[in-house]
Amino acid sequence: MMKQSENKLLFAVDMAGTLLFAMEGATAAIGGSLDLLGVMVLAFATALAGGIIRDLLIGATPPASLRDWRYSAMAFTGGGIVFFLHRYVQGIPGPAMVVLDGAALALFAVAGTEKALDFGVHPFIAILLGGMTAWAEERCATFCWRGCHWCCVLKCMRRRRWPDRRCW
Repeated sequence: MMKQSENKLLFAVDMAGTLLFAMEGATAAIGGSLDLLGVMVLAFATALAGGIIRDLLIGATPPASLRDWRYSAMAFTGGGIVFFLHRYVQGIPGPAMVVLDGAALALFAVAGTEKALDFGVHPFIAILLGGMTAWAEERCATFCWRGCHWCCVLKCMRRRRWPDRRCW
């Protein structure tokens, strides 16, 4: 089993990707007028879902993001930055956001591939797992906000009313 101290570069890449995707998820939540709880839930899910799925597939249980508090702290930090400074974050130009999003995708693809290789997975499968990790992180905010009825339920709870049929 790989330890965090054995590969500090991989850990740094993983942390940077976690922060960027947490901020992306939190930005989607702010766009949906969610409160602090909703922003934090989406930041956490967007930042960590792909890595959790990857770790479960390669047999790294419990997943690193649930074993190490620094992953959660980074996800919540990204959510907090966006929640409290959302006017500044939303002021970032579109092309810069595309570059940051691409950087986060690349960071997670590299980190996912490297971690799969460290666990003895065949190189071709490791590349697929790295891509799946990046894809899952990228799609989580979209799924959670646009496709998941629980976000609608959270929004209704914030407004102190019963979820209506649009949530289901």
